[in-house]
Order: sequence, then structure tokens, then C-alpha cells
Amino acid sequence: MIEFFIPFEVKPKQGDRSAVVNGHVRHYQPKKVTSNANALVLLSKQYRPTAPLVGPLRLELMFYSAWRKADSKKVRAAGKAWHDTKPDWDNMCKQLCDVLQSAGFYANDSQLADISVKKLRTDSPGVFVRLGVISGNGDGI
Repeated sequence: MIEFFIPFEVKPKQGDRSAVVNGHVRHYQPKKVTSNANALVLLSKQYRPTAPLVGPLRLELMFYSAWRKADSKKVRAAGKAWHDTKPDWDNMCKQLCDVLQSAGFYANDSQLADISVKKLRTDSPGVFVRLGVISGNGDGI
């Protein structure tokens, strides 16, 4: 089981943008998305296993976002609260799953068979990752 916290806020992955260059359609990701992904790859590489994990994987993610100005002192005093506004959890997961693949945690994100995601607001933005190989044949599901 691999567990770590990256004190860096994950930005959501967006759909490809398109532009016509010299009569050809080119697809690209905005620079802010690719720079966020590159920073996350560098920060996560120190936690990667010596060899990519093999087999079905379980991934647990907890995304921590900074408080909004609108959050009251009473809400902040609790230490954390559910994050129920944009960005969507699935776009944040796409970004992080691609980052973990690029960093060498697993060969392909199609290996992810069990995923748990939480979005919270807190004083310490970042992402907590727990990743491990699932043992057994799926009995008890």
C-alpha cells in the first residue's frame, strides 16, 4: 500500500482545445493544465514504487481545496468541510490518474478497478493518495 500527501492543489483536466494551424487542426491542453500536471508528476515521483504496480488496483483520493472567502469562521473552525462546488471530482481524478501513470505508479490507468474520491475544504490544500493492489478474485463485492 502506498500512501502520501502532496501539498499542491490539483487543477482539473479539461477536454482538448482545438485550433487550425497552417490549414491543419491541432489539439492541445491549455498551458495551465499541463504545467499543473508537470508539477504534480515531479512532486509525486518520490513516492513511486521501484516497479509499476501490476494487476487490479484500488485508489483512494482526498482532494483538499482552500477555503472560500464566503466560508464563515464557524465553518472554518470545524477544520474541514465538504467541497460541493466546481471543479468536478471526475475531472480532478482524470488529471491525477494521468499524473500517477506518467510518474510510473502503474502502466495504465485501466488497471484502476476500485476508486474512492472525496472533496473537502481545509486550511491545507493538496491531495492525499492511497494506492494498492487488490487481492482476491472479486468475491464479496
